[in-house]
Amino acid sequence: MGMTMSYDEWIATPKEERIPVPLTISLDMGCQKRSSGRTYDSLSGHCFAIGGETKKIIKVFVTTKHCRACEIRKKNDMEKVEHEDCPANYEGSSKGMESEAIVKMIRQGYEDDDGFIIGFVCMDDDATTRSQLRHSWADKIEEGTMSEADWPCEKSGKKKPDKGKLDLHMIVPYIYADPTHRKKVVRNALYILKDRTKSTKHDERCTEGDIMKHSMYWGYAVKQNATKTLDELMIAIKAVLEHHFNNHEFCGGWCPVLRGDTSGKYRSKEGNAKLYASLEIIMDKYATEEKMRQLHHGYSTQGNEAMNQSVASFAPKTKTYSTTMSLHNRVKMAASIQIVGHVEFWEQAYNELQMEMPEETSSFHKYRQAVKESGKLRTEKAE
Repeated sequence: MGMTMSYDEWIATPKEERIPVPLTISLDMGCQKRSSGRTYDSLSGHCFAIGGETKKIIKVFVTTKHCRACEIRKKNDMEKVEHEDCPANYEGSSKGMESEAIVKMIRQGYEDDDGFIIGFVCMDDDATTRSQLRHSWADKIEEGTMSEADWPCEKSGKKKPDKGKLDLHMIVPYIYADPTHRKKVVRNALYILKDRTKSTKHDERCTEGDIMKHSMYWGYAVKQNATKTLDELMIAIKAVLEHHFNNHEFCGGWCPVLRGDTSGKYRSKEGNAKLYASLEIIMDKYATEEKMRQLHHGYSTQGNEAMNQSVASFAPKTKTYSTTMSLHNRVKMAASIQIVGHVEFWEQAYNELQMEMPEETSSFHKYRQAVKESGKLRTEKAE
């Protein structure tokens, strides 16, 4: 069989003869408790795997730490009874929920045996998840594809912990960086520089204006060049710093100076030499070829963020639904509506319950679907 067969030909092929198709997905974990971004104490979380091309949900995973029925039995010194409706499926820390959910979803791609596997993942810069989305070094040594001498070590010479959780027959997915999250990482590094230089001379100080402009230039450079060649993306990223210091060698047609407008205010490499050197260190750290390859794509986790908002409408963060199957059901309702739309979902729900949908309810869901479609069109036009 050739690699250029159509989808209809591929789906008509017996499962055992199908060539596995590596999918690109976006992943991002949502929690049922409000947090500052640094506090991880939610009792539950949910994760959606969204197709990079179709923008539709492929898999859903809900993690919960407690079961109300089981805890009542334990409190009353009653024997624990296994039951199908037990929502508790996770015992680790709240911070580890995301990596656990993502690894399990990738494993499910192989267990489902439907011919689809995860080849590329667009996600944030979560180091724990990245370290687990690889093969175990101990397993590779046992298999003979790696030697003890090749075991990665820290700078001190101590062996790094073996965190890989993928079986050896599984493909290690290539991890793309979400552009929005990476932009935040760069911006945070600039704020650290601002705090470090706030007591220095004015011409050496990193100001709020420097941070705003660098963040804006970085976002535009990635957005406009992510699907062009890697060389074009790397040149565009060089312009982020150089344009700010009045060097327009790497700028494109967007640059006012190249269009003849010299009225703008810029930093000077001579007058702000120390600031330029400090910013150059930060830019060099995040503009390496490896990190640019992670941004060299047209995907994002914005669909996941939107789904987190949708789930919040079914499971408000001010209430707890995770101790019963209610949370699982609410998350899957949000996922179903994303896939088939408000109208079809509720029509199927009423038909399953053998109920007739009131005309007012039908009109309301048609209105919600129309709002959803118009929002989708505005997003597509903006892109």
